[in-house]
Amino acid sequence: MGGLKILLIDGEECFGKTLKNCLKLKGYHVTYAKSIADELLSIRKEECDLCIIDEKLINSKEAIMINTIRMINHHIPMIFLTEDVRAYNRLLSYKLSLAYSCHKNPFELSNLLQKIKLIINTKSLAQGKYEIGGYTFNFRKRELSFRKENSVKLTRRESKLLELLLEHKNDILPKELALTKIWREDNSYTARSMITYIVKLRKHLLLDEKVKIVTIYGKGYKLVG
Repeated sequence: MGGLKILLIDGEECFGKTLKNCLKLKGYHVTYAKSIADELLSIRKEECDLCIIDEKLINSKEAIMINTIRMINHHIPMIFLTEDVRAYNRLLSYKLSLAYSCHKNPFELSNLLQKIKLIINTKSLAQGKYEIGGYTFNFRKRELSFRKENSVKLTRRESKLLELLLEHKNDILPKELALTKIWREDNSYTARSMITYIVKLRKHLLLDEKVKIVTIYGKGYKLVG
């Protein structure tokens, strides 16, 4: 999903703004707030794709409000930043659906990014498609379209390579991983073959100047957009 919109709610302003900037550097659109009450309206209006909320801000009343909104917009997942196991168990007692947890103390950005990637991939798999910039990629039909038009049918290898790049969007797709998964072996011949397919995908993505496949020399490729 390209341009994922995240609503970040955390009472610690310094931590919240720092996390907002880190997520923006990863290509996400982030709105930050210190309290949950005023921002529940954004969830109701479907102005976000994912919520990241400090568990300490949740009480039983707000849990009921969230579940009420979920009855309207049931697809919006939430990641709760929890201090410890007891905090997570408290969340479970509220019976919040589509809820994930991520430890805040100690906090590791890589763990949160993995949770976000898991949610993105889960939603994409359910829909059978990915979105990046003006493009929509239906991996089940192997079709890439620009602004719902100009559809092109990709080959099996083009499709699988694009899917891997999308799974690692804004991160490096290691060359060895792609070669092993698609070509089944990593050698000079398959490496040259992959370069050919990267060139083909770049041509397919020319209609949106913000979407690019960047070569990270000695490591692999990065899809940005």
